[in-house]
Amino acid sequence: MFKNIVVTLDGSDNSNDALVQAVDVAKTNNANLTLVSIVNETSYYYMGSTVTVGTTPLPTDMKEVQRNAAQKTLDAAEAYCSSQGVSVKTQIEEGIPKRVIVDSYTREKGYDLLVIGKSGTDAVSRVLLGSTTAYVVRNADTTVMVVG
Repeated sequence: MFKNIVVTLDGSDNSNDALVQAVDVAKTNNANLTLVSIVNETSYYYMGSTVTVGTTPLPTDMKEVQRNAAQKTLDAAEAYCSSQGVSVKTQIEEGIPKRVIVDSYTREKGYDLLVIGKSGTDAVSRVLLGSTTAYVVRNADTTVMVVG
């Protein structure tokens, strides 16, 4: 039924649950599986050269910090997939996650199933801008499986 599956990962428990489901669906359907993690540009856009929270300085290159975290998430997910006998492709993207997911992974790249966790790690963005998952469900041009 599904031949090209993509799962979005942000390191949250819900995205890890989404990965488990995506692997099961990929195995059942003998489908291709792609793992995607998105570096959220809104998290580092306003960062200056000196930022502190209380007395703790934050990294000045938040983009690089997020890229490293995304790579660690993908590496762990790829190891899990390998342990389940599923080969995968991985991709790190940059941008506003909900827009990247809808524009690139439900419209342009030909995936017939997108698997996503019901909520992710970015609670502040969710409160201010709305849930990534809700946006994806409303705007996707493909089947969406929400796991959580």
